[in-house]
Amino acid sequence: MYALSVRGLTSLNTIISFPEIFFGLKPNFLINAAKTLIEHVKVNFNRKVKYKTQNSTYANIFLDNTQSLSNYIVGRQKDLQLEVPDYQIQRNDDLKIRESIMAITPEERKRLGINKSTLWQMQKNIKDGKRIKVYDKMKQKIRV
Repeated sequence: MYALSVRGLTSLNTIISFPEIFFGLKPNFLINAAKTLIEHVKVNFNRKVKYKTQNSTYANIFLDNTQSLSNYIVGRQKDLQLEVPDYQIQRNDDLKIRESIMAITPEERKRLGINKSTLWQMQKNIKDGKRIKVYDKMKQKIRV
């Protein structure tokens, strides 16, 4: 058994205990998973987007919206306007590449030097609606 201490507002310690197989995972794995998650959040919060006529990170946008909310609560602002730009997903398997991969015939595959299993797997993933990874070497071979 492990114990997790939570300090409340009243400065009393509340002990919450849970079994060793918390969600079927060992605590060391949970710590590594949490570190990985924090790293991914940090990377995405540092991504720059267009915001109020300049490039800003999501962290700065979040800070600006928080300040705007606090000014509205204390009465410094009469209107509350929270702005968050749309998140752009960066993909390297756009529609043109997908169509060209689906159009490759077995004879053309041989001529281009693409491995049979690689082409088959990519076409299968496209048919299933899954995301595919298209490396630069493959892009050069299909000349998109």
